[in-house]
Amino acid sequence: MKEQKMLMSLIVATTILGGANVSYAAEYEDGQHAQTKATVTFLEDNGTTDPVDPEDPSKPLYPVDPSNPEGAELMITYASSLNFGEQSKSENSWNALADKITVEGKEENIVPFVSTKDSRGTDRESWSLTVKQDGDFIDSKKNKLEGAELTFSNLYYANVEGAPKARAGEITLGLEAQEIASADKHTGIGKWSLGLGTLQDDGTTNGVNLSISKKAAINTDAYSTSITYELVADPAK
Repeated sequence: MKEQKMLMSLIVATTILGGANVSYAAEYEDGQHAQTKATVTFLEDNGTTDPVDPEDPSKPLYPVDPSNPEGAELMITYASSLNFGEQSKSENSWNALADKITVEGKEENIVPFVSTKDSRGTDRESWSLTVKQDGDFIDSKKNKLEGAELTFSNLYYANVEGAPKARAGEITLGLEAQEIASADKHTGIGKWSLGLGTLQDDGTTNGVNLSISKKAAINTDAYSTSITYELVADPAK
């Protein structure tokens, strides 16, 4: 059954209770007094939604990659893929490329980001966003990219009232989940996007870096791993 929350508004309504019509018509104590009711019913917000701009939460974004098709009142609506492009073996450190969004039919660059939605009611207390790397970077023959480290830094939310808190400093991703953003009872409500660094002139972000040892052997192949984000409801409970 869909949970319903009742709040004050400017709508006078009627409903059916126990098979009988119950009217919220005005009551008149005397010739000089009238008392009426105002009601509004909010339905569960468990649909999908577009992500929003990390710098302006009121602005929807339309990524080239698909958003999360699984709707919920608390959900990750979108997470950017982390693409480091085609690189020379002579280098040992690379920043992730920008993500792509569609603006008036044209593709534009945007910093990689993770977008969330929290439409829960007054029983909400907080949430925590975590990230982990699910394994080594491996090539098509299951060879590991030895000594590879994937790091996040320069994380941010829009500097506006109610914004969640991004983790400061640099973190190296690993098999254990680490918190990269959080919200308390009064923040993180609605739609927000966590920016993974800022865009650079070369079309990369300074917030996502892949580095390897200069001694690492590199095959001529594509290496990949997977990254898992988790949005945890009320982690202190």
